[in-house]
Amino acid sequence: MNLSILLGVIGLPQIILILFVIILLFGGRKIPELMRGIGQGLKEFKKPLIRKQKQKKKKQTKNNYQSNSLVGAADRLIFEHTHVCLSLRITLSKAIDVCEAKHLLCTHQ
Repeated sequence: MNLSILLGVIGLPQIILILFVIILLFGGRKIPELMRGIGQGLKEFKKPLIRKQKQKKKKQTKNNYQSNSLVGAADRLIFEHTHVCLSLRITLSKAIDVCEAKHLLCTHQ
C-alpha cells in the first residue's frame, strides 16, 4: 500500500483543519503556554549541541594558536640558520681572500 495515498498531500486546507482541532482541544488560552513549553523544550534540547559547538570552536582556536606558534618558531629557526650560513660564507670568503693574497705574495717573490 502506498503511503502517499494514505497521507495525501498536506496543503492550506489541511493546515487550517489541524489548527482548528488544536484550538478546540486546548482552548485559546492554553495555546501560548503550549508554544512556550515547546520553545523551552527545544531550547533545552539544543543546549548540549551549542555547548559542543563552542567547545569545538575553542579547541580549533587553540590548535590554530599552537600551529601559528610552531610556524613562528620554524621561521625563527630558518632565519637563524640563514644568518649563520651567511656568516660562515662571509668568513670563508674572507679566508679565501687571505689565502689568495698570501699565494699571490708567495708567487711574486
